[in-house]
Amino acid sequence: MKSVNNVDVNKCMENVVLVSFDSLRSDYVAQISPAEAPSLCLIRDRGAFFKNAIVQAPFTIPSHASMLTGLYPARTGVRDMHHRIAPEVPSVFSILNEAGFYVMASSPTALLRRGGKFRGIDRHVPSRYRCLKKSIVGLNGKRFFAFLHHWGTHTPYQTRLPGWKPMDVVSNLLRPFCGLGYVHGLRRIGDALWLYRVERIRTMLKNGNKKILPALKRGYRDALIKADKFLGRVLKILEEADLANKTLLIITGDHGDSFSEHGEINRAIGGRYEHGQFLYDNTIRVPLIFFSGGRRFSRAFDAQIQEIDIAPTLLEALGVEYEGTMDGTSRWTENMVGGKEPNGTFAFSEVVRESLDIQLRCVRSSSFKLIYDYGNNTFEFYDLRADPQEKNNLYPADTYRQKDALLAQLHLFSQINRVAGESCSGSEQKQIEQMLRNLGYLR
Repeated sequence: MKSVNNVDVNKCMENVVLVSFDSLRSDYVAQISPAEAPSLCLIRDRGAFFKNAIVQAPFTIPSHASMLTGLYPARTGVRDMHHRIAPEVPSVFSILNEAGFYVMASSPTALLRRGGKFRGIDRHVPSRYRCLKKSIVGLNGKRFFAFLHHWGTHTPYQTRLPGWKPMDVVSNLLRPFCGLGYVHGLRRIGDALWLYRVERIRTMLKNGNKKILPALKRGYRDALIKADKFLGRVLKILEEADLANKTLLIITGDHGDSFSEHGEINRAIGGRYEHGQFLYDNTIRVPLIFFSGGRRFSRAFDAQIQEIDIAPTLLEALGVEYEGTMDGTSRWTENMVGGKEPNGTFAFSEVVRESLDIQLRCVRSSSFKLIYDYGNNTFEFYDLRADPQEKNNLYPADTYRQKDALLAQLHLFSQINRVAGESCSGSEQKQIEQMLRNLGYLR
């Protein structure tokens, strides 16, 4: 692996800041105006904007594990909320730390604690402006990598609930916390308010309240506008530290979010319809933007890529050679610097959650998509060109030759071994083989 001192900074970036917005929908990022979100639109319009980046799992912990390692969930060992990344699995944190970079990270959630105890993080920093500025300015020219996970776009967003009476709710919630210390009590009250609003939204959706869906969509847009202020502060820090032209800023989401477009509110376990149980594009398709003040990419790409491409791309952009293996592909030289459209690769995503007894996998091309539900032994097949909202399930789709290619890719994807040599369970492997045998692909 190359050290920092062996890198030609004239041919690469000196630093990387990776900002992951929770529950970031690609359609909203593409549509929002400069008047609403000036910083995001500046980055989107002057950067390399990949509109169709596919996450490898549509919920926070496994998605970030794949994003930060360049590996599919089966290889990271992180497939459910309670899983931890295996200690032998390298991440961009450990790789860059060993290469001599200063590595900092920020997340308001349990991601960096429960999500795996990533090796190689020099400092955990709060995402507040002064703390971030002090951490970056204090490096005095040392090359760095910063990972910032922003929670503000997560449900319940900035939703103004119909019939919402904050003071009545607060007074009822205060009673259980009266005996707690001031700071701890405030934190618990905040958590209770958050949970109350989330459950209220779910109940109203399930009951068919006609006012809640428009309010929810307005709330999401307002949350994105508010998140833009955070992004503006990050840009300001880089500019004031004279690092804007030397730093690659990467903007993405760990997953999208559902507005129950497919009736998820009535299908999801526990009513948790927002993300984490389905593989429709509203939760697996996110924006991915690469931006630097010193480079004007000004290019939007329509072809799909995967979130596991982030890790190898940022390593190449920094000039760091990694001798290990990643499932993702670097987009730096060919697509961003070279300006070529990505070729028609397949993208894979999964929901494998023992805690909920859910096992779904999907394979997606730029034009078609196949989802397989292992528990119910059912398929969904969509023509994304004619049906981008995935409303018309075409399976068995015997007239579509593309289905066969997707089935073959799904079979290959299911063969990916678990981390540390753990293979598919016997029952799962038999189910896969029987499914393919029934379809005529095995004898």
